[in-house]
Amino acid sequence: SRKNVSQILCALGNQDLIQLTTGLHDTKHYSDVPNVDAAAVLDALGESLGGVTEKEILLLASELGSDVPFCLERYTSAYCTGRGEICREISHLPKGVSIVIAKPEEGINTKGIYGVYDEKFGDNYSKSKSDDMEKALLSASLSEIAECTINDFECVCIPRLPQIDALKKSLISLGAVCSQMSGSGSAVFGLFDSEKKAAAAKESLVESGLSEVFVFFPEDFTKMYGN
Repeated sequence: SRKNVSQILCALGNQDLIQLTTGLHDTKHYSDVPNVDAAAVLDALGESLGGVTEKEILLLASELGSDVPFCLERYTSAYCTGRGEICREISHLPKGVSIVIAKPEEGINTKGIYGVYDEKFGDNYSKSKSDDMEKALLSASLSEIAECTINDFECVCIPRLPQIDALKKSLISLGAVCSQMSGSGSAVFGLFDSEKKAAAAKESLVESGLSEVFVFFPEDFTKMYGN
């Protein structure tokens, strides 16, 4: 019955839960499944079956992956701590900002790379920048936001895949106010102050041979979040 759904889901071990949400029978390949896909399936299960609280869904999501809870939250922007599973809503990008996301043709294998970062830098990362970014978002100033963008992980990813840095520079040359590697790579994003520049940048990157280039316009924010 539906009232027992939460008990059933919570009783599932990680292996069974991964199979249920991703269709994978070998957990060593789970990292190949995007967090957003696992989140979408888990969200659909909760809505269709009923009997599961939002808190329980988020707990299950954190078992699947650090970023899965973020994908389930209805936040435009969030300040994430812990492993990335603890999310707090914050101010979002100013109106009128467009985002271009592009991925180099070659990906990057993140297996063991977190350990490399820890060996080199330990806890020496830009914690204070997160607070600065929250203040910049609150100010609604794209130039201030640009000054606060940082990804500590670039220092270990770019030497392994220089195309990441080349793509960042390309986005800047195409008019992005700022550009940064997204998460653990190899995708790179650029923030643009106009839709025209963002659209032109996407077209230019596609013409250069990149097959995975996406643009997110202000109207897309409105469709998704209603603001």
